[in-house]
Amino acid sequence: DRAAFGWAVVIPVWISAPIAAGFVWRLLPQRGAVLAAALVGSAIGGVAATLFWRAVAYPNCEYGAVRTPSDWIVPSLTLGLVIGGGVAVSGLLASKFVRESRPWSAVVLGAGTEVAMVFAAILVGGLMLMGPGCQRPPV
Repeated sequence: DRAAFGWAVVIPVWISAPIAAGFVWRLLPQRGAVLAAALVGSAIGGVAATLFWRAVAYPNCEYGAVRTPSDWIVPSLTLGLVIGGGVAVSGLLASKFVRESRPWSAVVLGAGTEVAMVFAAILVGGLMLMGPGCQRPPV
């Protein structure tokens, strides 16, 4: 079951990634941590945007799709920005608290921020999917 796998594996990894990044990025100077967050966030956001676009751009509509693949580019990039930006911001927040020798605060705030970003990504994804889909069958 994909949903069970998502909640049991994907979401915990997604939430723990910024915590791990925060502990690694503490070794970098602040400017290096920001650069690392930008690179990691861009990579994750780019992959997320590409996967979302591939999932929605070519639906298997019996009577034709209302939206063209090019119509899905901006919504896909928006969702990728939320996902990648969330990981970057959460990781930077965690690294800030690890640098201050507050590892438990880093874990709690890094995970908490990422949980909020997961729900923001779900909300944005849901909003992107609203509206017309496949055309209705002819009468």
